[in-house]
Amino acid sequence: MTILQRFLDYNLWANARLSENIASVPSSSIEQIPLAPFGSIHETLRHVIGAENIWLDRIKGQSPTNFLAITDGRTLDELREMLVDISGRWVEYASDGSETANIFSIGGVITYSTTKGDVFEQAISDVVLHMVNHSTYHRGQVMSALRSVYDGRLLALDMIVFTRE
Repeated sequence: MTILQRFLDYNLWANARLSENIASVPSSSIEQIPLAPFGSIHETLRHVIGAENIWLDRIKGQSPTNFLAITDGRTLDELREMLVDISGRWVEYASDGSETANIFSIGGVITYSTTKGDVFEQAISDVVLHMVNHSTYHRGQVMSALRSVYDGRLLALDMIVFTRE
């Protein structure tokens, strides 16, 4: 297992636990939480899912122009499932043993277009670290929001907790 695969495993674990945490808080409380910069937990999840999905598409050689379309009209419960699903697809892709997946262990580089059409070349290691850090940042925002309305026990999302389990 490469270090990148380990980070992807952590990302899946943390997103699954975040999904459980969201499910444990009454939905009436969640709907009332304002969460910058996207306005709500619902919209923050759409953003994270869209970002994880578009980066995986880019690694696979595609350059979508709309990264939120896959989450249009989805309920919070559907978004929770999608969050775990997209993180799982990253893990599967990085560890499926194919020639394509080997780019995670041999320092691969991708060329992609942004949603605005700008073209970049990027090391896959940078993409993975960016994507996991991006998701971690927004998980922290969601956890803070959940804690502001819920005094029950929430699952920890820290990487060190992941390494202990």
